[in-house]
Amino acid sequence: MADLPAFGAPARRLFQLEDGAIYLNHGSYGATPKAVTLAQRRWQDRLEAEPSRFMEREFRPGLRVAAERLSAHLGVTGRSVAMVENATQAVNAILRSLSFKPGDEILINDQTYNAVKNTVRWVASRSGAKVVEVALPFPAFSEDSVVGIDRVRQHNHQLAVEAGRRLAEAWGTEVGSPAALTGSMITVRLPDGLGTAQAQALELRRRLLDERRIQVPINALAGGLWARVSAQIYTQHSEIDALAEAVLVERRNAA
Repeated sequence: MADLPAFGAPARRLFQLEDGAIYLNHGSYGATPKAVTLAQRRWQDRLEAEPSRFMEREFRPGLRVAAERLSAHLGVTGRSVAMVENATQAVNAILRSLSFKPGDEILINDQTYNAVKNTVRWVASRSGAKVVEVALPFPAFSEDSVVGIDRVRQHNHQLAVEAGRRLAEAWGTEVGSPAALTGSMITVRLPDGLGTAQAQALELRRRLLDERRIQVPINALAGGLWARVSAQIYTQHSEIDALAEAVLVERRNAA
């Protein structure tokens, strides 16, 4: 971490993000650092240089070396690390590896990611298991968990909390969780008057992206529209304030 630049605008040069774009959706699709894409390119070059040799001799050993290096950060053995493309694929693999039978119950909640819900329903429909969906209180107010302690996580956590405070104050609304339940993303209720349905949320998101180059998820939840803001080392307070103002303009135009 010692070689990282100051967070905010200086850190943006580590990524390939478009100039002038406000990217607040790292939680869905993260931008890859330039150093990582260069390393990826080197592996692609090795593959293309001799595809058969790479797939037969280098690919799997390379994965295990990566797993061993990653395991040290996770506090586990390299043999227990399996590489997957994303968290959704990981959950899918685990669910489909388990044996369910009639009478079993699979517990999810009303905020479970839709792709995971779909897998749960598919598994249940073929095994006879029952899907049990629990409604979680939202906004949440219990403060009984903690966040990470390393430099990047701590920075992103603090920035997410500050972003929630600034947006909620600007919009006269509330955040979806207290600081102790916030990681690097925070959900903030939009001001009334912008709709309550998911179709309205998607349309607002489209306008923010197409007209203002602000990439941020908007979803209908708990009787209102909510913005989910992801904090990353390149995120700036000015970008949060730009989102706040853009939503206020949308609200005035909707009146």
